[in-house]
Amino acid sequence: MDVTIIGLHHTVQWKDPTGEFQTLLEDLVREYRVQLIAEEAYKLPTTVGCRLAYRANLQWVEIDLTDTERLQAGVEDELNNRPHRPLFDGNKVAVSYLANADGVREAHWVNRVMQHHVSSALVICGVLHLSPLAAKFTNSGCIVKELNVCDQDWYKNAFGPCKIVEENGTRWCELSV
Repeated sequence: MDVTIIGLHHTVQWKDPTGEFQTLLEDLVREYRVQLIAEEAYKLPTTVGCRLAYRANLQWVEIDLTDTERLQAGVEDELNNRPHRPLFDGNKVAVSYLANADGVREAHWVNRVMQHHVSSALVICGVLHLSPLAAKFTNSGCIVKELNVCDQDWYKNAFGPCKIVEENGTRWCELSV
């Protein structure tokens, strides 16, 4: 399976003020002949990807764990207490990656996507998951492309900078709030 993973700030996933995200998705669906759009979108309003899937008659699936599944997987408390810390550089916050809890979630996402037996899928998730999720899909035998929406000029202009930091075995995302 060919998998294109799009990492972004979740706000863009449902709120696309410039229309650039929708255009990007449409281009990717056409270019890669996407058959499935899968999203980490639990508890989000209707997403740009979901609306596109509906209009293009594509399969769409929410891949994240529900609250009940988080509890059953033993990661609910860890996720509910995810460290966030303010940064002194303007109106920014650092959001921590949780190797255990996020790893459990990402493994679930891979399984959910693989159950659909399509040749090409587009997976939309928080930017913090981009590289770890790509590694999990690659380990499952998929051909993976990664796209960090936060690196796009239109994103930076509309939402400000966002960067992934890895240091001393920890990973976090610094973004504007």
